[in-house]
Amino acid sequence: MPKPTVARRPERWLLAFVCVLAGSSVAVGQDTLPPPVPEPLVLDPDAAAALALENSPELRLDAQSVAQAEAKLRQVLAIDNLQMGLTAAVVRRGPAPDLPEGFESFYISTIHTETLTASKILWTWGQLESQQAMARLGIEAAQTAAGVSRLALTKLARTALLLVVYDERLLDVDRETVASLMEHHRVADKRYREGLIAFYEVAQAEAQVATAESEVADRLALIDRDRVALRRVVNVEQTRPVTVSVNNMPEQPELDLKGCIEHALANRPEMRQAEAAVRLQEAAIRVAQTSLRPTVTVSADVQDQTPSFGSSPLTYQIVVALQKPILDGGAQKAQVDEARAGVEAGRLRVEQVAQAIAAEVADAYVQIEQLHARLAAAEMSERAAREQLRIARLRFEEDLGLGVEVIDAQAAVARGQTDRATGELDLNLAIVSLRAAMGMTDLQEAAEE
Repeated sequence: MPKPTVARRPERWLLAFVCVLAGSSVAVGQDTLPPPVPEPLVLDPDAAAALALENSPELRLDAQSVAQAEAKLRQVLAIDNLQMGLTAAVVRRGPAPDLPEGFESFYISTIHTETLTASKILWTWGQLESQQAMARLGIEAAQTAAGVSRLALTKLARTALLLVVYDERLLDVDRETVASLMEHHRVADKRYREGLIAFYEVAQAEAQVATAESEVADRLALIDRDRVALRRVVNVEQTRPVTVSVNNMPEQPELDLKGCIEHALANRPEMRQAEAAVRLQEAAIRVAQTSLRPTVTVSADVQDQTPSFGSSPLTYQIVVALQKPILDGGAQKAQVDEARAGVEAGRLRVEQVAQAIAAEVADAYVQIEQLHARLAAAEMSERAAREQLRIARLRFEEDLGLGVEVIDAQAAVARGQTDRATGELDLNLAIVSLRAAMGMTDLQEAAEE
C-alpha cells in the first residue's frame, strides 16, 4: 500500500518558495550590476589632434557655411534657366441680364482661364557672369574658415595633451621626492633609536614627508583638471578614462627663421582667408559695375479660356523685351565706391595678417633657441644636485652633517627635475606653436620638408 504524500506537500511548497526567492535575488542582482566601464582612450599628440577634428562642432558649423555658399551659387546659376508657370482661374458671374429670346447664349455665367507662361533671359552683358563669379568666390571664402578652425583645433589639442603628459612627469618627480624623504626619515629614526641624533632630526624629516605628500595630492588634482580640459578639447564624455602617450611628439622643423616665415606665409589658412576676402570684394566691384547694363528676355504664354463672342478659346503671345535702367540716383556709383573701399581694406588686412604671422613665427623660433639652452642648464643642475644629495646622505650617516643638509639637497634635486621637465614641456609647446604658426597640421610634414 503506497505511503500518503500529504506530509510532503509543505516541503515541496517550501522548496518552490526558496527557488522563487533565489531566482528573484539573481534577477535583482543582475538589475543592480554596475554599467560596464568604457575602454580607456589612449592619445598621443597626433591622435588627440585627429580626434579633436573628428568631433569638432566648429568644423561642422564651417561645413554648413560652405553648404550655404554652394546653395547661393546654385541660386545664381538658376537665374538664366528657363522659368515656367501655370495659372488657372474660374469666374462665376451673376445675375444673368434679361436678354431677348434667342440671345441667352451670349451671356456666359462661368468663365475659366488657364495660362501657361515661359520666360528665359537671353543676354545680360556680364551681369550674371559677375554674380556667378562672386558666388564661386563666396564658396572659396567659406572654405578657408575650415582651415583656420582645423589649425587652431590641432594646436589646442596637442597643447592640452602635452600639459597632461608633463604633469604626470612632475607627479613622478613628486613621488620620487616623497620616497627619498621617507628613506631619510627611516634612517633618521633608526639613528635616533640608537641614540646617535636628537629627535629634532626625526620630526624635521616627518614634516618634510608630509609636505611632499601634500604636493603629490595637489599634483593629482591638477592632472584631473588637465584631463577634464583635454576631454573637452577632443569632445568626448567626461566619464571616459584617458591615457596619454609620448609617441609622435612634435618635431622641430629643419628650417631657418626666413624659411619658416616663407613657409608660413605660403601655407597659413589665415593668409588664404584674407586673400579670398580681397578677391570677393573685387568681384563685388564687377557686380556693381554691371548692375545698370541692359538685359534681354524672351517670354511666351499660351492661354486657354472660355470662348466668347469676341475671343478665341486658345490664344498665345511671344514677347522679346529689352530692359535698360537709365537713372538710379547714383546708387551704382556708391556701390562701386563701397566695393573699392572694401578691396583696399582687404589688402591692408592681408598686410596685417602677414606681419602678425611673421611675428608669431619669429617669437616661437626664438623661444625654441632659448629653451634648448635652458634645458641643457637644467640637466646639468639636476646632475649636480644628485651628486650633492649623495654626499649629504653619506655625511649624515657618518655623523659629519645634519639632516637639513639631506633635505636641502633633496629639494635641489626636485627643483632640477622640475626645471628639466618644465623646460621639456615649454620646448615642446614652443615647437607646437611654431608648427601651427607655419600652418602645419600634421607632424609628419617636418620629415617631408
